[in-house]
Amino acid sequence: MRREPIKDIPALKGHFCSNIRLSERLRWREAAGDDPHMMIAHLLSVSVLDKDGKPIKKIDEWDLWAGDNVDDASKLFNQCSNIVGSGNDAKKK
Repeated sequence: MRREPIKDIPALKGHFCSNIRLSERLRWREAAGDDPHMMIAHLLSVSVLDKDGKPIKKIDEWDLWAGDNVDDASKLFNQCSNIVGSGNDAKKK
């Protein structure tokens, strides 16, 4: 799967934004419909990976991190969503 190093966030140096499987894309879309406020945290939980391809935080952990790092969370979400596409894209598939 396509992935790229995380840019502009020193605390996440060495980690990656990755595309996600179709099944996870559909779960992300469904979760966004159930609770749109968790859309960002959910995407980060499946698309931000370590060098071994493992997710680095769970949804609740990203939610907490994003609360303390709003600007970085926005940058990271934008970078990951450029690779993955939008929740609306998932609905169309």
